[in-house]
Amino acid sequence: MEVTRYIAEFLLEKGHVLLPGLGTFESTYQPAQIDKQTNTLLPPAMIFTFNPSKKEGDTDLIRFMAGRENTAVTLAEKEMEEYVEGCHYVINKGKRLEIPGVGLLFKDADGNIVFEKDPNLVTSGDFFGLEQLPVKTLSKHSSYKVTRIIMIFVILVVLVLGGFYANMIGRFVMQKFGPPPSQPSQLPVFHNDSLQVQKKDTILPAQPLKVKNTTPLPIVKEMEKPIEKQAVESAEGQKYYIVAGCFRSDEGAAIFVNKLKGKGFDAKIFGKNKQGLNMVCYSSYNSRQEATENLHRIMNETDPKAWLIRY
Repeated sequence: MEVTRYIAEFLLEKGHVLLPGLGTFESTYQPAQIDKQTNTLLPPAMIFTFNPSKKEGDTDLIRFMAGRENTAVTLAEKEMEEYVEGCHYVINKGKRLEIPGVGLLFKDADGNIVFEKDPNLVTSGDFFGLEQLPVKTLSKHSSYKVTRIIMIFVILVVLVLGGFYANMIGRFVMQKFGPPPSQPSQLPVFHNDSLQVQKKDTILPAQPLKVKNTTPLPIVKEMEKPIEKQAVESAEGQKYYIVAGCFRSDEGAAIFVNKLKGKGFDAKIFGKNKQGLNMVCYSSYNSRQEATENLHRIMNETDPKAWLIRY
């Protein structure tokens, strides 16, 4: 049972992880801020810390390990005790204890346990898909220019909205009170009976409408063409992988591959993700349908947190 694998995973998921008899790791979200020394905008980050005084408490990590390994809690607790004992042995020897995906633990000159973040671990910037941005300080001239642009924009908006509302008010008044009364025409009107002409309506006899005999055209129904089933396959050069885990070190990934092969899986390291972690899969498939069926089987029988990727 790889305890180190679950430490980093549980820390990122829950925000804290307690190792009984050793201490507690905590992750804190740091919002974006401006670095006044370098005059740059720093993106959000995850800050890892270690508190050696919190040695006792919850057993969430042990129960998490037991659930992932599908084993008894007592067995996972024993694995944790052996791991912590090994950690104390390495630290007391004056060596640096590496926890992949988290950082290093060692003793300083005063004998205190000190935590140092993994320098290869990306927890800021690219961790959130963001980069540092330079911050430009506006001069007085630039500030005045920006203020003028904003004022002109506000004036234009007021004019446009004023015309719009004036048009709306005018329409409302027309609908409510009607149009203004028209003035009578001042031109003289002449009446002359001699100019009036009596019109007589002429009624023409109705003519029967002759309709030629027409033969109805036959209705031709277009034959529906059968739809051919097309097998959905992956693109050339790409496959579907059921991912079992990601590792910072090549050694840890290789050990995990051998462990999965011992359980009967066609496991292998098939590539690296955007964070540079080695991706280990249970198996790979050419078709999405076959990969999805085996993913459901693995999630129900072995690993509920397994997931599918096209690579």
